[in-house]
Amino acid sequence: MIISRDILNKNLVTTGFRLYPNNTVDTVTTEYNDIIRSIDQVKEYLIKEKNAQPGQTVMLGVFYWPDYLSWFFACAELGLILAVVDYIKTEAGLKKFEIYGDIDYIVYDLHYPPGFEKFQDNLINSNDVRNYNYSGNPTPVWATSDTTLMYTTTSGTTGKPKLITNSHRYFWDLLDRNANLYGLKESDRCFHSKGLHHGSVSCAYFLPTIKYCSTHFHAPYGFAIDNLDEDILIPKWVEIFQAEKINKCLMFYEQIDRLCEFLDISKKQHNDLTVFVLSRLKPSHIEKIVKEFNYKIISIFGSVEIGGPQFLPEITLENCDTYNPGVMGKPVDDMYKLKINSESLLEIKTPWTDEYVCLGDRFEVDNGNWIFKGRNNIYKINGRTIYALFLFEIVEGILGLKHEVDFDIIFDQECDSIYIRSNTAVDLKQVNIEILNLINEKEYQLNKNLVAPREQFFSGIKFDPESIRIICRGQVIDNNSVLV
Repeated sequence: MIISRDILNKNLVTTGFRLYPNNTVDTVTTEYNDIIRSIDQVKEYLIKEKNAQPGQTVMLGVFYWPDYLSWFFACAELGLILAVVDYIKTEAGLKKFEIYGDIDYIVYDLHYPPGFEKFQDNLINSNDVRNYNYSGNPTPVWATSDTTLMYTTTSGTTGKPKLITNSHRYFWDLLDRNANLYGLKESDRCFHSKGLHHGSVSCAYFLPTIKYCSTHFHAPYGFAIDNLDEDILIPKWVEIFQAEKINKCLMFYEQIDRLCEFLDISKKQHNDLTVFVLSRLKPSHIEKIVKEFNYKIISIFGSVEIGGPQFLPEITLENCDTYNPGVMGKPVDDMYKLKINSESLLEIKTPWTDEYVCLGDRFEVDNGNWIFKGRNNIYKINGRTIYALFLFEIVEGILGLKHEVDFDIIFDQECDSIYIRSNTAVDLKQVNIEILNLINEKEYQLNKNLVAPREQFFSGIKFDPESIRIICRGQVIDNNSVLV
């Protein structure tokens, strides 16, 4: 029960988009046997050239398929631990991952962020390994079901991110279960866009589809760097949704905006597309994807701490006019044990632990339907209870701006401080005067204003408040933002 090449669909064919520094685009199509050989090539390189050992840690920053697949399964079979990272763009983003401890290998194909310069001895260019002279001999498998496959972290919404370790068994147990929930078939044509962006997502979509479905397309998303114009690539990957009749995909945060922007009803060829999402839906998404195209959207409700999904509400042409994003419906199965505690918070027990975990989600049950009532955002600053939603509403009223769009408020319980990230500078002194006049509570005062674009602070699928805390504490200097 390990994650190895044995789970790859035996009829696997992948087509991967590549965007080059001169902003040209091409595709690379690879079949099963070539991927298998490439897995062995990577493994032999790691063993003979790097003396790789089980339990070592790898940051896999490979943009493109099939190289990403080769490295993922090579590391898995050797018992290496994959440390989940998004495409890191700032030193603050890199500093957050100190929680992983020593990193033995950092694998990249086009680019690595400046923060990695101090790890020169650990860097491996996957393009160089592709030219390695593989002997053709079989390679060993050192992983067991209890071997850790992946390190990831909590999102850090309420404080410093916590380390999460997931074993091969964890992913194995969720793999078939999730494939059955989605009704995956050999003939499904799947689109991929992220790598090790968030630990739980690997078992929510990537691994189930790569086992049960034969045809896959990949285009990296959200990796834009100085010499690459990702806007050139976006309309090209949207085009293949229609030209190649893709019928399964997973969209990340604003990626669904780009799908809606370039889908062309005049080029529609089929009705069978299921769009899985992990973030909030806008009415415009439903209008375009469901009402105009008669496609289906499925919202995955789970978390990095416990995997999932636990709920899979669907939006179809039949229910889109009455769709309520808070109505989760019934749990998809009994794999997880769910209960609501005395404070109306959801608690979940997984098959891998004996204890219930509270994730801070407020729920109620109405006629068997589980209703999501929002996050229980309560913090302690200087020993006093701070109600986040209350503060968000106050600042929205003062600034005439929208939280989680124009600004974000970040709580630093470790330093007893509250920070505001905003697109443009805020008159912090005046805002604090107005907060005090409205509620006469000095603990609700904002301490620092970080002026920077919101998209600069995403780690995987989630907004990353820890990177903002790191900058506001003065632990790193970030040249792409202004601290007021």
